Amino acid sequence: MTYLPYIIAIIVLLFVRMQLWTWTAARRMRGQALHDVKLPDSGANNTSKRRVLHFYSPSCGPCKAIAPMMQSLSEEFPELSRIDLSKDLSLARSFSVRATPTTILAEQDTIIDVILGPPTEARLRQFLSPGG
Repeated sequence: MTYLPYIIAIIVLLFVRMQLWTWTAARRMRGQALHDVKLPDSGANNTSKRRVLHFYSPSCGPCKAIAPMMQSLSEEFPELSRIDLSKDLSLARSFSVRATPTTILAEQDTIIDVILGPPTEARLRQFLSPGG
């Protein structure tokens, strides 16, 4: 009797469980207060009603793919903070970031959404625009 199908099934189930755990942990962050932390790039982000915290890693493939978009958006919107996990791991831990890229959307110091994976430019522009 071969045990290979059982081993493969267990590995797949463990992988699915880890993905669901990460997803549910991100969803639990909704509605929580945004930590009163000093962001690395500027103090201007702390005064805005809407803020976007984008956690990325230099070795992450999807992070590299959206880096030019995020750079241009952060120059256009000062409310967007790009946080490098390799340089500021303690800040990522305080927000329970478990995967990269992770983008946290906050309004009036309350987390309203957590995006796991690369966010779309249209969604970020809509959130950051004055009428959005």
